[in-house]
Amino acid sequence: MQDCTLSEEKQTATWLNFYENKLELGCNLQPDNEDDYADVDVRSLPPIPDRHIQEHATIATCCGKWSSRRWLIPTLILLVGFMFLLWIILIAVTATFYAAISGQMLELKQNKMETKKEYSSQLLELKQNITEMRKEANSENNAISSQILELKQNIMDTKKEVLSEMLNAPVKMMEERLMAEITKLKEDIRGSLRKCPESWMLIESKCYYISTTALTWEESKNDCIRRNSNLLILRDKKEMDDLQPSLRDKALWIGMSKIGYVWLWTDLSIPSFTQWAPNEPNNAGSQENCVEIKAGAWNDVNCSIKKHYICN
Repeated sequence: MQDCTLSEEKQTATWLNFYENKLELGCNLQPDNEDDYADVDVRSLPPIPDRHIQEHATIATCCGKWSSRRWLIPTLILLVGFMFLLWIILIAVTATFYAAISGQMLELKQNKMETKKEYSSQLLELKQNITEMRKEANSENNAISSQILELKQNIMDTKKEVLSEMLNAPVKMMEERLMAEITKLKEDIRGSLRKCPESWMLIESKCYYISTTALTWEESKNDCIRRNSNLLILRDKKEMDDLQPSLRDKALWIGMSKIGYVWLWTDLSIPSFTQWAPNEPNNAGSQENCVEIKAGAWNDVNCSIKKHYICN
């Protein structure tokens, strides 16, 4: 009986060693190598008691559960690392945002200081301008006061002159009458001496003739000479302004022509003034060497064209 018990315990120990090796290999997730058990004859092993089989089945189940959960630790480590990385990124973004806001606040402070300095400078300049304006106003007031005094003195002098004139009024009236009579006599004498020929106009003590026929510039000059005059020579703008109401918009030859590159009057004198129309003289066609007057303005024209003319 004792031998049977020892034999059963020996068989149980043998199977336990076999399954423990298998379980250890399974828990370590190492694949079975059939060569490792090639020399083992399972049939030669003794049968295992049921209670030992149940115990080792429980151990195998626990080992399988541990094998399936052992991957949770790396996953948790990765998750913690990812959360730590997100935390670092959040801190970096926050720091960057804070740095940007700090830079903007510093820039705003600098702008505020610069604006304050600028306003202070403008205020100082304004004060200086006000001071200068006050000085100028005082100077002007002094000048006005001086002018008022001078004006008062002039009024006093004028009063004295008026009183003197009132006393001498009869004598002065006689002088004015004499001067008026003398002026009238001079005008009568001038009118009797200065009479224009028939068909001529008297304008400001000068006689002018406007032709009724159209001739070339050279023919017009010769006709004026035949009439003991010249093709119109204008000595100043006043004479031209005096003539304009009588000429109106007529186009008339006047005594100016181009000799070489110089404009001259018929007496070879250089014009003391000119009154060319806009963009004139333009010498269109390189043949405009004589001058006409129209509506108070001068224009260079081809000398062979026939026009009315004016003599003086």
